[in-house]
Amino acid sequence: LLADNPGSAQAVRDVSLSLNKLGDFLAQRAQPGDADKALGHYARSLELAEKLLADNPGSAQAVRDVVVSHYKLAAYCLKQGDQAGETQHSRACYDLLHARITQGMTFDPTAVRVHDQLHTRFGEAK
Repeated sequence: LLADNPGSAQAVRDVSLSLNKLGDFLAQRAQPGDADKALGHYARSLELAEKLLADNPGSAQAVRDVVVSHYKLAAYCLKQGDQAGETQHSRACYDLLHARITQGMTFDPTAVRVHDQLHTRFGEAK
């Protein structure tokens, strides 16, 4: 569908979400070569989600999709022992959520919980 309609935001989002799910499958299956494939799917999902957010910066759904992609990449990096990558992607989650929440954007309870957990790590000193 995306190939036939590259301008469709819904098709882009569907592919992004599917890539994250495929990455999850490969990361859990853990067969030889799966880790690299999972990373590629997570990275491509983030790329697509960031494009959607750039096209619609006021969309809470687009923000959440980028956050989910960063969160999955952070978890992947942690599993691979890449602390710098985990910190980079966790920080990106926090920065994006915190900026939007501070501006008054509302999110589902799961996204708020992720923000609150990351705030203890990256938030400003009170």
